[in-house]
Amino acid sequence: MGWSLPHIPYPPAKAGFWSPVTSTLNWCEEDYYATVYSAEIVNTLTNLLFMWLGVKGIISCRRNGHDQIFTVAFLGYLVVGTGSFLFHSTLKCKCHFLSDPTYS
Repeated sequence: MGWSLPHIPYPPAKAGFWSPVTSTLNWCEEDYYATVYSAEIVNTLTNLLFMWLGVKGIISCRRNGHDQIFTVAFLGYLVVGTGSFLFHSTLKCKCHFLSDPTYS
């Protein structure tokens, strides 16, 4: 008798609001298992942290008069976080370009 972690199986897959999937990549989450509006809900929601960090950093830079390069860096967090949020929500190829600028 082997040892394994307890788990709850995913419910059956549903057709999503953004179907069909056009991206060439599909991550480890089942698609549309929690809501029809987000293909990969956990990946989608974790990107809110990057978006929050970007906004918070830009506000802090403006408030404290930091060099412009720091604002640009936080803008990068905001852009990539937003692109990744859109990509994991939709799994569309166009959104993948926003998520990963090196993707080609």
